[in-house]
Amino acid sequence: MFLFLFLLKQSETNPAPIFDLSACRLSELPSGVYSKCKVFRKDKLVLCNNLFTKLPNNVNNQLSELKELRYLDLNHNRLTKLTSKISFLVNLEELHLNDNKLKSLPESLALLKKLRTINISDNCLDCFPFVFTRCKNLMCINVKHNAKIKQLPVELIKLNKLQSLLIDSDNIEYPNKDVTSKGLSTTVDDLSGYLVEDDASEEEITKPKCNKDESDDDDYDEQGKHEEEKKKQLIECEKRLLNDMKAQQNLSSAYEMKKKLLLNELYSEQVNIAKDLADLQVKKIQHKSSLIKKLTVLEQHSKKLIESISKWENRRQQQQSILDEIEETEKRILSRHNSMPLKKNAILKAMQSSLSEERRDNQYSPDLELLMRSKVANQELVRERLSREHELQRGAFELLQRERDEQHQMISNQIRLVENELLALTQAEMQRKSFNLEAMMTSVSEHRSCLAMVLAQLLDEKEQRECFIHNVVEALEEKRHDLPDSNQSEDFWLIQYQRLMTEESVENQLQTLNISDENVKQVLIRCDKPIVPYLHIFVDQNLSFSQLLEMSEKDFLTIGIDDFNVAELIKDAIEEVRESICPSAPPYSVSDEDEPSPSAPPLTKFWFQIECVICLSAEVSILCFALKY
Repeated sequence: MFLFLFLLKQSETNPAPIFDLSACRLSELPSGVYSKCKVFRKDKLVLCNNLFTKLPNNVNNQLSELKELRYLDLNHNRLTKLTSKISFLVNLEELHLNDNKLKSLPESLALLKKLRTINISDNCLDCFPFVFTRCKNLMCINVKHNAKIKQLPVELIKLNKLQSLLIDSDNIEYPNKDVTSKGLSTTVDDLSGYLVEDDASEEEITKPKCNKDESDDDDYDEQGKHEEEKKKQLIECEKRLLNDMKAQQNLSSAYEMKKKLLLNELYSEQVNIAKDLADLQVKKIQHKSSLIKKLTVLEQHSKKLIESISKWENRRQQQQSILDEIEETEKRILSRHNSMPLKKNAILKAMQSSLSEERRDNQYSPDLELLMRSKVANQELVRERLSREHELQRGAFELLQRERDEQHQMISNQIRLVENELLALTQAEMQRKSFNLEAMMTSVSEHRSCLAMVLAQLLDEKEQRECFIHNVVEALEEKRHDLPDSNQSEDFWLIQYQRLMTEESVENQLQTLNISDENVKQVLIRCDKPIVPYLHIFVDQNLSFSQLLEMSEKDFLTIGIDDFNVAELIKDAIEEVRESICPSAPPYSVSDEDEPSPSAPPLTKFWFQIECVICLSAEVSILCFALKY
């Protein structure tokens, strides 16, 4: 039953013109199937592989509703008789009745004028159905596996459109097997010969009858009575037919009324279902939109959270790297403090010798000699003042340390960029206000407020960095007090200042190290200052450039380079050196004459006007703070 309901629903919803109820084990056809075929305009009805004993035709399923049917399949059932009402299928073209238990076919089958194909194989026919000879449009006949069919009717030659005749040649006695086995054309030709002989014999039989005495009055009277009885019977048959037709009309009208009621019910039910589906669809759309909004809010919140977390993580890593760098710097300062001699005396001696030579050259100019003496005296006063005033020395060292600090310089550069961008946005906003473009100012205002927040954050970071540098200088001051040697304590800040002024580059340090491979030197030079704490590793390991090419970041960490960022920096420098050694294309030189000159004015000209980013009208007031040491 479940399969029947599934196939019924599928046939109703499927736009194909076929109504398939095969293999449902049906012995009786449910009511309304024929009417659904008509309503849904199905011209193919498949009822094969069921348990029907007769073609369904009752009040609930009338064959008159299948006038548009072109294809009917009833194979593999238990049909024993075919109803004469099959003549209502006036448009039927194919009829499949194979694998049943039919013994004969109704004469009303001849009324199917459009029938082209009929399959009645594997049945129990007593003889070849003579009604086939009256179906003038038949093109294919299949009567195989009907053991009782022994001969073919001569009238088959009247089927001019017949193209295929499937029979069991072994069972056919007339025509004989030799003829039927050769095909349809040979069989038809043979039957034509038999038809000529039969016509001649009939003429011979009718001739003696014509010579009989037709003047027998008794026979004539009997014949007249017989004709009158036939007329009466015909009149009674006509009356019965009229009564049957009236009853059929009444039944059809009642059925039409019932069908209209059923269609109205189906229509109202369909309207209600469509309305319910529309309401359900609206609810689903509303639920979906609300869900999308919630997901969007959640996504934005998660995105902001991830961004803030990543920013804090980057800042933490930067602070950790800065702390590590400061710690390494302090270690290097302490390790080099004792090894770095103070060059003050040598400088003073060199200055004195140069002054004495100059005095000898200018001994005939007393005014110049007096001037030089005063200059030397001033220089001695300055040297004494610098050697005594440690606070000024420490302030000078802190100022130089601030200038040399890369992070401080980076923050300052970012502050300048943000200020320039704020100035450009402010000018653009003022221009849009002058043109009354209020609708387009939302994004500009948002960008300006965002940049203002970034500027405030950068100013805070700059102040924190300056405090950090000041704390480092204070720590060095405490270490200066702890030095046992008074001379070292007096010249401590001069030595630190001299260390910053005369700090050697990586290239100068490599000249004192025993590294023979020039490519390795180029790699170390490209890495710059971060590689300085690890130069002794390259000397101790005696690494060649070919070995560096085969090493990965993990290999660098293994040999003692404990900073993964430095390992990545070394790997990038190796790739740059390798590409410079083996270029992928020949060099292309561009002469100065071919180089195009810029047509636009310099970018700095766009930043002449300076305005306040708060009130948008007044000029910026810059406050300068001076540190007192």
